[in-house]
Amino acid sequence: MVVSRMGRRPGTWGGDDAVQDAKADALIELTNSADLDLCLAPGTITRDESSHQTAIDLVFGSHDPSEGFLAS
Repeated sequence: MVVSRMGRRPGTWGGDDAVQDAKADALIELTNSADLDLCLAPGTITRDESSHQTAIDLVFGSHDPSEGFLAS
C-alpha cells in the first residue's frame, strides 16, 4: 500500500477539472511499476477547506496484498 499527499492530476485522481501537477508523473510511474491501483474513485474530494476542494490524499493498493507478505 502506498499513501500519498498529492494534489492534482486530470482524470487520474483529481477529476477532469483538476490542474496537472508535474510531480504526479513520478507517482504514476511508481504505482504502475508496482501494479498498484487507486483505492478512491477519480474526483473523490479528500480536502474541503476555505471553499477549495481537492483530491489531495491518495491511497493505492494491490489486488492481493497477501502476495507481498513473507511466510515464516
